[in-house]
Amino acid sequence: MAIDTEGYLWQSYAPATDYDPKKVNSDEATANSKLNNNQNLDKDAFLNLLITQMKYQDPLNPTDDKQFIAQMAQFSSLEQMQNIAKVSTQQQGYQLIGKTIMSNVFDETRGVYEEVNGVVDSVIVRKGETILVVGEKEVPIDRVTNVFDFGSMDLTNINNNVATNQTLAMVGKYVQAFILNSDGDATGFTEGRVDYVKFDSNGNPILVVGDKEVYPGEVTSVADKNLLFGETITYKSDSADIEGVIEAVNIKGDNAYLVVGGEEVKIDNLSYVTDAVRLVGETIKHDDANGIVQSVVIKDGVTYLNVGNQLLSFKDYKGIK
Repeated sequence: MAIDTEGYLWQSYAPATDYDPKKVNSDEATANSKLNNNQNLDKDAFLNLLITQMKYQDPLNPTDDKQFIAQMAQFSSLEQMQNIAKVSTQQQGYQLIGKTIMSNVFDETRGVYEEVNGVVDSVIVRKGETILVVGEKEVPIDRVTNVFDFGSMDLTNINNNVATNQTLAMVGKYVQAFILNSDGDATGFTEGRVDYVKFDSNGNPILVVGDKEVYPGEVTSVADKNLLFGETITYKSDSADIEGVIEAVNIKGDNAYLVVGGEEVKIDNLSYVTDAVRLVGETIKHDDANGIVQSVVIKDGVTYLNVGNQLLSFKDYKGIK
């Protein structure tokens, strides 16, 4: 290192015979290409470019050290701004937890964009990118198109599509729904938590419940927890009274069956069973059957309340003819 007559620092260089303009152009083009491939200014790429410029600079016209220092200062300032932006984006992501979002996300498995809407359950920071977790979906924060806070907003004031807003309000809730065919006949039943909302090709909202897709018109009940699945009932078979947990509901033609312990138990009406299990532990009064509802019993397909070891038909209790 030496000092020239104007007081600038400069570095000793190899003889001029080592200076190859073609080599300079090639290496600088490679460094610039790396920068162009990564549109976000990368520290390593920036330093590689400067090193390349210093390594192959013309010894007869060396780089001004003041220019080099200015470039480093500019880069340091830019890097600090990028770091601040990343922290700000992460904070924005954390503030979205518990809120309902609408987003447009690229599905790599199908090669198409899809609407992913629902409540933000958590936030992941992966390689500096802020990602929102909505049910089983991951949404980059820059793909969010709308944010709704239904705790403080009037649904009808969010936009003109009231039905869509009401559907979005179901995210995080538990629903019961009959799966209908094109003729409007029930072919299945599902119950569970609404993970998120998507839209079909016509823009109609669809509730995603586990591995099932449900249209809002198929929903029969909405609650804060499961209404039927996981509840315990007793059903009377030909040989014994069997107690078990409701695992699923099968629909066969006009008949509904509870799946209990792997067996199908025919029932007279699914809504009767749903409403009956809500009464377990409650005190009721009806003619001679007064007391605490101990359990729900299914006998010959009919739903009964077990009150003090007396069986009271749910229809009789409700006055249903």
